[in-house]
Amino acid sequence: MVEKKDLQKLARDLYFNRNLEFDEVSGQDALRNAIKDALGGKYDVYSWQKHKYDVFEIISTAIDAVMPTLLTTQFDGIADIRTVALGDKPLFEVQDPRAIRVGRVAAGANDMRRQTITNKSFTIETEWFGAAVGGL
Repeated sequence: MVEKKDLQKLARDLYFNRNLEFDEVSGQDALRNAIKDALGGKYDVYSWQKHKYDVFEIISTAIDAVMPTLLTTQFDGIADIRTVALGDKPLFEVQDPRAIRVGRVAAGANDMRRQTITNKSFTIETEWFGAAVGGL
């Protein structure tokens, strides 16, 4: 399996240079080859069931290598961007608690569930998000 730091570098380099060459193949093919190697060289249901966590680790590592840079670039100056492990609760310090309202948007209602900030700090719960790709 590919080293994690090499995979992170490949993902970042590929994001910023779509024409990247890696080990004499395109960067996209190199990423596909890493997934194929994790599957034991076979694309079938048995190989998937046996190695799906290895594939997820490759995809997760590649996404985690690019997302902080992407988010920081787009929201720098208007948001505090942090990468947080599942279950961790980041602590945010507030200079003036009257200056900011924090809340989670209610699903389907486009309305804020407000949280009153009474101290100089607050935490935000991490949440699960998922994506799925299906074939025809």
